[in-house]
Amino acid sequence: MIVRSVLLSISMPFSVLTSASAQDMAAMYSQGMKLDFDLKARCSSIMPSLQWQRDITFAEDLPVNEGKGTTSLALDLLRPKAPSEAPRPLVLFVHGGGWTSGNRSMGEGFLPLFAGGGAVAGTLSYRLSRAAPYPAALEDVAAAVAWIRTHADEFGIDPDRIGIWGHSAGAHLAVHTAVFDPSRAEGIRCAVGVSGPYNLLLEENASMFGEMMVRNFLRDPKDPLGTGPGAEEAIRGRGREASPINHLDDADPPLLLIQGGKDTVCAAAQAREMAGAAMNVGLEVNLGFYPEIGHVPTEPDVFRTMARFFDRHLGTTCSAFFDSIWPLEPPALDASQAKEMEQ
Repeated sequence: MIVRSVLLSISMPFSVLTSASAQDMAAMYSQGMKLDFDLKARCSSIMPSLQWQRDITFAEDLPVNEGKGTTSLALDLLRPKAPSEAPRPLVLFVHGGGWTSGNRSMGEGFLPLFAGGGAVAGTLSYRLSRAAPYPAALEDVAAAVAWIRTHADEFGIDPDRIGIWGHSAGAHLAVHTAVFDPSRAEGIRCAVGVSGPYNLLLEENASMFGEMMVRNFLRDPKDPLGTGPGAEEAIRGRGREASPINHLDDADPPLLLIQGGKDTVCAAAQAREMAGAAMNVGLEVNLGFYPEIGHVPTEPDVFRTMARFFDRHLGTTCSAFFDSIWPLEPPALDASQAKEMEQ
């Protein structure tokens, strides 16, 4: 399949999240496991040339559970063993899980794709909404970027060549970090969102599943059910502030938004509207739309497109490495084309 990477200048109606059944969730889990297996198998030959640096603490004593406890956060890095004359760019992954679940190990299978292309690749932890609602997760991702920039020399990282990306809720956190505040985005050269929500306002097409996740992320710990006076308007106010689509300007880094046409968790119109809003402020934005994939990016061209995007903005060689482990397949010939080839 050849991805259609286009620039959009139109705005379309949106919904935050569409319906997702238990069957959909089971299918996504299965697809994710298969993708992880495929990536590990294809990257196995390069792993001896890479090295892990795990459990690197970047934040300590952060409040959780309404201040009744604290936690620390860490990140893992994967980097080429070979010495480099110049600091390497960083490709940083933010995991998904509806802001309520997941952990940084969910990104391990992706890291060799970028470390194999000459980058330092990382995955980070953040406080989940069950323990610390908005804006904790966003503060944590920004803190990780700032900590890495401060300690870049220790890890051979170029603090001014950072690419950040995420999947699902992680896409929201990654893109928000890149566009919300110039001081938070310092050093970020580009950002990628895969199957992400960029407008958290709860509209008429939102599903119960999606509304539950968004409301849990935006909840007030003092009114967890959102039934107090003014609670609904307060949630919507936090939703507006938490939505990357409301913080775009032409000084933001370039964006790549990946979206599947069969995504039953995050509405395809999210990426379309985000791309349209970015175009309207003069920001570079690319929309990769895959009609046949769902919420989990199982199509290899998703990663091929991401690799080329990072190459262009970070100076990596990720696409060459990806092509070496997952060669581009020629398009299938129809009967008439096959007959012509035989002649």
